[in-house]
This record gives sequence, structure tokens and C-alpha cells, in this order.
Amino acid sequence: MRRRGARNTSSLFAFQDVMASLIGIMFFVVILMALDIVNENTPTASAESVDGQTIVKLQAKLKELIELRNRLEQEIEATTEKINVASSSSDEQLMESIQAMNRELQYLHAKAKQTETGLADIESKNKSVKKQIAATLVEIKGLDDEIGKLKARAKAKRALPRVAYIIDNNTQREPWLVEITKKSIRVASKDGKSAITTFAADTAAEMRSQFLAWTKSKNSQKHYFVLLIKPSGIAQANQITKELKNKGFQTGKDLLPETWEPFFTND
Repeated sequence: MRRRGARNTSSLFAFQDVMASLIGIMFFVVILMALDIVNENTPTASAESVDGQTIVKLQAKLKELIELRNRLEQEIEATTEKINVASSSSDEQLMESIQAMNRELQYLHAKAKQTETGLADIESKNKSVKKQIAATLVEIKGLDDEIGKLKARAKAKRALPRVAYIIDNNTQREPWLVEITKKSIRVASKDGKSAITTFAADTAAEMRSQFLAWTKSKNSQKHYFVLLIKPSGIAQANQITKELKNKGFQTGKDLLPETWEPFFTND
């Protein structure tokens, strides 16, 4: 049955009716069974033939049946009370539970929609960041290419003199610049047309010997040497000056700081 004013709720009154009917039927069945037992025990016996023992048994049996009836009545009352309590409160509780679940479901739907929106924003930002990264990589590649070109230009100009030297313009001899340090001897032409030639060895004598062997390819009537002497190479420069004069070469001298790079110029 549906109560008046209830919305889409189920009632337990039909269940109560069924339970009450079932318990009543069970009660009557028990009474009939008891009557059958009494009739079986005294179908032909007269009042005089029934002994005391049989009467005691029947009284005990009747007492058991009465107790069973009382228990059944108590169970019927307890079950009916539970059913009444459940039927009176279950509708309201059920509606409250349904409303609470609806509110929770609406909240979860809103949360899911918010999450989807957040994911869409993140995906859009990821695409934008990827485009920026791609553009940055292209820019970096362009800068790397430009750096490579600058390094190539710098390498090509390392043979050019960095310092403005005083060259005797009255002579027809071609000047060669010779940087002398403790660790190496480097030679380059004044106009930078030739690559830098480096002489390095374990001892100063070996370096000097390598350089003097190289000067054999030069003519004292066509070439002369400008010695660019650094503090660590003063002793070496004095020995080289003597050897060059013995070979008939003219020499010039200039002193440079130890950290000065004579064969590199900026634009």
C-alpha cells in the first residue's frame, strides 16, 4: 500500500499482513496437532480407564502447548512492533538517504566537470609550451651557427698581429714576428698570410734548434725577424739573437707582457 503524501516510497504494511497471517496459521496448526494427540491417546478409553500417569502426561503436553502459544504471541507482538517502527521511520530515513546521495552525486558531477576543465587548460598550456620550446630550439640552432661562424673568423685571424709594430719601411726585407717564451717559440708573418708555426720541446735548447732549422728556408737578404720577447723567454731570446746574427739576419726586439697574445686581433 502507498501512504498518502508519500512520494515514490514503498510500504511494509503488506509484509505485516503476510507475517501476521502466517503466524496465526502456525498457531492453529499447533492447536490442531495437540488435539490430534489427545484424541489418539483417548479414543476408546472411558473416564474410569484413564490412569493417573496418562493424565499427568496430557497435562504436561498441554502446558508445553500453552507455553508455545505464549512464545508465538510474544514473537508476533515483537515482530509487529519492529515492523511498525520500521514502517513509520523507514520512509523518512529513506528519503533523507536518497536526498543525501543525490547531493553527493551532484557534488561529484561538479567535481568531475571541474577536473575536466582543469585538464583541458593544462593540455592547452602544454601545447603552448611545446611551441615555445620548438621556437627556442630553432633560435638556439641559429645562435650555434652564428657562434660557429664567429669562431671560424677568429681562428682565421689568429695569424694577424695584435700589436702595431714599428717596421722599417726603408728596407726591402720581409718581416717575420717571433714570439719567445719559456715554453714555446711561435712564428707568423707580419701580414698574416701564413699560418702560425709553433716550436715546442722539453728543453729550451731543443726549441731553439727547431726554430733555427726552420730559418734555413729563409734568406737573410729577403727576410728579417722581429723578436717579441716575454719575461719568461728573455734568456732564450738572447741566444736566438746571437744565432740569427751569426746567420746574417737582421733582428728587432719588442717586449710584451707574459699574458699578451700578439697574433690575435679583434674586428
